[in-house]
Amino acid sequence: MKTLLRLTIICILMVASVVLGAHMAGVDPIHLVAIAIAAHKGVTMAVLSIPITGYNRPCVPDQGGISRMWVADPADFDWTQATSADPYTAVALNDGATILGGSGFFRIDFNYQEASYKAAQTLKGTANKWAYTVTCQLPFIDNKLNQFLATMQNAVTCSGLLLVVQFNTGTIIVMGERFVNSNELDALWRIALDGSDEDSGKVFDDFSGANVSFKSDYFRVPYEFTGGLAAIQALEGTGF
Repeated sequence: MKTLLRLTIICILMVASVVLGAHMAGVDPIHLVAIAIAAHKGVTMAVLSIPITGYNRPCVPDQGGISRMWVADPADFDWTQATSADPYTAVALNDGATILGGSGFFRIDFNYQEASYKAAQTLKGTANKWAYTVTCQLPFIDNKLNQFLATMQNAVTCSGLLLVVQFNTGTIIVMGERFVNSNELDALWRIALDGSDEDSGKVFDDFSGANVSFKSDYFRVPYEFTGGLAAIQALEGTGF
């Protein structure tokens, strides 16, 4: 009887040790026990080749829409990132780029609640593509608006565009960046003015202006910028 009691206590301590060790290592203890049992029986269990994570939603209400948007020359900025899975934490002007010299983030002052971001993922074989569309509504058909559109159009020929978008949730994302940790990206992300139109409307209370559309394809989703709104605003240009 005493021998059985000792064996029971030893088994309990062994299981507790496995569970505690698995918890500290971030491993499901049931999966670990299953592997141990299978190994004891001479069975080989398959292990995933990539780490899989779940999604835990924040306990706050969601909000749609865009609150702020900036456009820039992607060659002007260098973004700081710890690892390829982390957000950007800081941004700085590249050597030779200055606010006085014409560099900076240029704000796009769109009509209230008239801007949106959409991304659609497709898969061909094992190749992923994300198709991006960012739209906004700009009022007043005049020389200032037309020069803005012409500048956006010309930028496509040389380098593409950089977009920084802040959602109404406060989250800021970066699209079209070129330099990260002082290194140029292997796969360039080119954002273009594409699908825009101007519309005068017909009657007094119709919208008159441009429906501006930026489009791009890339192989991944955008990174978040966690350096704060003030960091972007500190590098705003004196634009257009």
